[in-house]
Amino acid sequence: MDAYARLPKLVESAHIPVQSGSDRVLKLMHRGYTRERFLGIVQALRKAQPQNRSDDGCDCRVSGRDGGRL
Repeated sequence: MDAYARLPKLVESAHIPVQSGSDRVLKLMHRGYTRERFLGIVQALRKAQPQNRSDDGCDCRVSGRDGGRL
């Protein structure tokens, strides 16, 4: 994060792969973070380089999901 803030030419955009807004689903997917932690990282990136843009990607498949809860 420090390098992202200090080096304006490091990257002009950040790709943020959104995977779920549910801690339960993130756990099923064996992700090592929670929704809250993910949002904190996004907020820190925006604070470090507010002029930069971000894009995302969504994958709407997960084994064991319970009727549309992604």
